Amino acid sequence: MCISISPEAFNALVFCPALAKAFNTTVNKLPTSCGNSAGLDMKGVTVTSITDSFATNYIDINGTATKSGTCYDAYATFHATLKLSMSGSVLTPAVAMDQPDVTLDIPWYCQVAAAIFMGPIGLALAAVAESVGPGIAEALASKALTQALGSGLQGVDTGGLSAGQFKSVKIATDGVTLQGTVPFPTFPSYESPALDLSGSVTTTDKTVVDSGIYHAKVWCMLQAKDYPYTEYSQKQQGTYSLTSKYLQLPLTPSYTINPNMGPEVPLTGASGTLEIPNVETHYPMPLATAGTKVIQTVHIDYQINGNNIKVSNRPEEGCYAVWLNVSVSGCSGPTIVDEFGHPMISWTHVQFEGDHVDVGGSYAADVSYCAGQLAKMVQKISQEYKKWQEAPIWVQVNYPAPEQLVTYVRDLIALGLPEMDEVLRTIKIAHGNSFFRAMLSPFATQPSLLNAGKAIKAPANAKPSAL
Repeated sequence: MCISISPEAFNALVFCPALAKAFNTTVNKLPTSCGNSAGLDMKGVTVTSITDSFATNYIDINGTATKSGTCYDAYATFHATLKLSMSGSVLTPAVAMDQPDVTLDIPWYCQVAAAIFMGPIGLALAAVAESVGPGIAEALASKALTQALGSGLQGVDTGGLSAGQFKSVKIATDGVTLQGTVPFPTFPSYESPALDLSGSVTTTDKTVVDSGIYHAKVWCMLQAKDYPYTEYSQKQQGTYSLTSKYLQLPLTPSYTINPNMGPEVPLTGASGTLEIPNVETHYPMPLATAGTKVIQTVHIDYQINGNNIKVSNRPEEGCYAVWLNVSVSGCSGPTIVDEFGHPMISWTHVQFEGDHVDVGGSYAADVSYCAGQLAKMVQKISQEYKKWQEAPIWVQVNYPAPEQLVTYVRDLIALGLPEMDEVLRTIKIAHGNSFFRAMLSPFATQPSLLNAGKAIKAPANAKPSAL
């Protein structure tokens, strides 16, 4: 439990009741700032006002008082500081009283008696402050909080705060805060603590770097055609947020990045650039060979802000994929572990497409037509195939889900036709970066029966161990 009391609530719920107890009266009979009385007597001194205010680590108590007698009238202002500390579950007050500032109105013939009157005023005012301190501690620890919170948490019988224990107390200008624990019964949860790292990659800048005509013959066509194409350089940014379930906040994340089958590289500091060598990258040009594969060093810029992280690519480094991983430590410091004692982690697959080519004209339609012709040909020569060996159904060029395209390509390869190299090349060009996205996805790394006739779904939170 964490209970914070504002200065106004402290005055009404804690300070004034404690003051009334010290004066053995009721709150409405107190002087300002609590009641309406012109003054109350304490050991022969009339306290005319007493107020509380908050500072860093202590509470100020200020007041005024008067005392009259033979030969004199005394007017005093006084100041004390109240500090609170926690020992075990016991709240202990400490009051420090400054020397009161006393003004005496004394006839000349009574001057010799001035020192005699100063002492009793100081002692009386000190007694006021000393009496208020324990009352404040008692009210904070029990009565006022019980009144503020009621008999228990809503819907749960806790017996009020009788079973609670405070562990710490802090005083600041905006009020006093107590922290501790209070037990209450709950039903066991079948859910386990978990982390989740979710987000997406978006294109933040797109520039045309080349355009032209791709003269090619799609494999089933009678003649070659001219297809216009445009090549783009793409600056992209992945934005991800870390969330948790059944974990005590705040959490401090630690991030790493690694390519498929590569070592994890830690991200240090709130921002920087990560350099990762030996990453498999892809470029869609030249179209005649359906692109190029290059093993090279890539650079990923990152910014970490609390539980949010942004990662960005360098467009000239092409298309590639990496894993973004995170573990967390709690407020006490150590890395949080799961029920088996292993560090609790989450990860997400990040794909950057720094180079992209759109092939226009009728290229996608021609490839789709040839896919239909392929299906008819396979059905014609494969009448004895079982149902699960039927010809694959063409996946339309419309940003298909990676698992759909992976399944289609696997089923094509399973046919073992001599035209397959040419078929796959045209499919790769037609789908463009959707093809790279599918082949670099976790689905492409999952074991599966070829020609399965249905999409391959990766298990939740499954991170592949092999390409």
